Amino acid sequence: MISVSALAVVPAVVANAATATAVSSYRLVNRSSGKVMAVGSGYDGAAVVQQAWTGADTQKWWLAPVGDSYALVNVSSGKSLDVPHLSTTPGTALIQWSATGGANQLWTLGSASGSYRTLVSVNSGLVADVSGASAADGASVIQWTGHGGANQQWQLVAT
Repeated sequence: MISVSALAVVPAVVANAATATAVSSYRLVNRSSGKVMAVGSGYDGAAVVQQAWTGADTQKWWLAPVGDSYALVNVSSGKSLDVPHLSTTPGTALIQWSATGGANQLWTLGSASGSYRTLVSVNSGLVADVSGASAADGASVIQWTGHGGANQQWQLVAT
């Protein structure tokens, strides 16, 4: 268990493709749809979905380093990208939740291709995936077994 104080939200230095860039936040762009990861509200348990980029803070994420992984923290809500109930089941919809320091809120940046990365749950080993490779606004972001699909690849773009 990581202490919650270790998840303090500050501008983070993260690996973006092959270089490290210091910025305050990122939009996470899905390779398949071209849409960004977002939350619809500031509440614990709010669904994480994809949306067309508008520049809203609900579509921006801080990457807070925690050891060899990151907590992805929504700029608008200050809540972490979370796999509910420590699930290891493929298809579980991702949510946001207040920081707990649990492994279900920690992610590693896996390899994909070019400037795209996979977001791998430390808890389950599954990756963040746009459900059904949907291109629709509001499509759920779930965890799924990695298969290399474009719906599992995310570009971290400084905002």
